[in-house]
Amino acid sequence: MNIKRILSTALTVVIIFTTIIAVIPFSASAAYSESSASANAGVPDGYKEANLDSEEIKIYLDEYSKYNFDTAAEMLDYELQGGYLYTVNSQGNHYTLYVNKYTGFIYYVNNFTGQILTSNPINPGYLNNIGDVAIQQQYREAVMSQISISFSDSVNNFEYTSYKWAASRAQLSVSPISGGFRVNYTLGDTTARFLLPGRITAKDFDEYILKPIIEKYDEMLREYCSDA
Repeated sequence: MNIKRILSTALTVVIIFTTIIAVIPFSASAAYSESSASANAGVPDGYKEANLDSEEIKIYLDEYSKYNFDTAAEMLDYELQGGYLYTVNSQGNHYTLYVNKYTGFIYYVNNFTGQILTSNPINPGYLNNIGDVAIQQQYREAVMSQISISFSDSVNNFEYTSYKWAASRAQLSVSPISGGFRVNYTLGDTTARFLLPGRITAKDFDEYILKPIIEKYDEMLREYCSDA
């Protein structure tokens, strides 16, 4: 009888503890931040997360959307001076890679010929003279992205671009690999996702939390009292 009493009490405590945890909001963005910090452990200082905060990144991206350089060399020199780029050289110094730590923009420089290849246009500012603001924004998101994912369900079409859904949300990070970089994109609104609900209606609380607890507790009491 003592063992059953201990088990019943323990089960009651577990149920109550679970109930308390279930109504505490946990933001997925906090979990993401912790995992990012863990992923950066042991990474050289030059490759860690961007050193601008989210508001500063938005200001920089607005500046970046107005770039209108004539050559890739001009843009590369400007961004190097601004401290926006990470750099890696290949073995034998055949080529040099640069990546913008806020936008994911990549430069490939052939160190023998001097040729520069880029992942995106070097003059997105020209879009400011095309169509209305909505059209400008649509094209800007396309030309300033490295990734575009399109999909649909039975009703709607969806498109996620790395500029809108990663870079502009400060959800882009860079890490080194052998002979290059790995650019990590987190697409979507991480602040809108919760591991558990932050709010619950009184009706749902009664039906899914309070009522099951009372029923279980009543069951435990009946079983304990019957044995006693």
